[in-house]
Amino acid sequence: MKRIIAYAMSGAAALLCGCSGVSVTQEMKENASFEGLTKIYIEQPVGAAEIFAANGSLERANEELVGAIAANLAEKGFARVENKADAQIIFRPLWNSSYKQPEFDSVGAQTRSTGVGDNVSSQLYAMLEIQAILPESGDIWSWRGFSPELMSPASFTSGNIAEQVRWCLEYFPPEKNPDKLGEIKKERREREIKAEQNPYKEVLIKEREKRESL
Repeated sequence: MKRIIAYAMSGAAALLCGCSGVSVTQEMKENASFEGLTKIYIEQPVGAAEIFAANGSLERANEELVGAIAANLAEKGFARVENKADAQIIFRPLWNSSYKQPEFDSVGAQTRSTGVGDNVSSQLYAMLEIQAILPESGDIWSWRGFSPELMSPASFTSGNIAEQVRWCLEYFPPEKNPDKLGEIKKERREREIKAEQNPYKEVLIKEREKRESL
């Protein structure tokens, strides 16, 4: 099983929950490499239909999303191809659904609306994930980036969509961000050293093999 390298980067955007100073998480498979690859294909977005379809904005949201991804990657020198078979990298955008609790004051009264309307569906939000796939790797994804910001039909605008894409793709491709890539490799080495020093290593290995065989 190939190991996954994960790292977090500091950001300065405000979440819908009102927090500031967030972490943008990006992950990549250990053996993934995007060096010298320029031809890309963008799949149609999937997920969160129950959120954007509520006000008929799903088709528009996905159209805006694909356009924003293409524009972002074009600025980085990637060329979009129409035929998926011609692509060196395939990008798959995903809307991950998230349920957000309404806010209450100290005596239990609801203080702020959490979305469009007052029903349960109005408290559903979408968080963007963009996966980069190397077709010959056999992996479901080779690299992926996540936006830290929740989206609802009420907050949907072309500008917001482009901002989510910027968060997801900020450090792609990893080869052009050597400092971040170096941090990943350093963290991996440190984890490997700690694992070797673990007196219970053999027990953990056997437990992992047992789980993977199920």
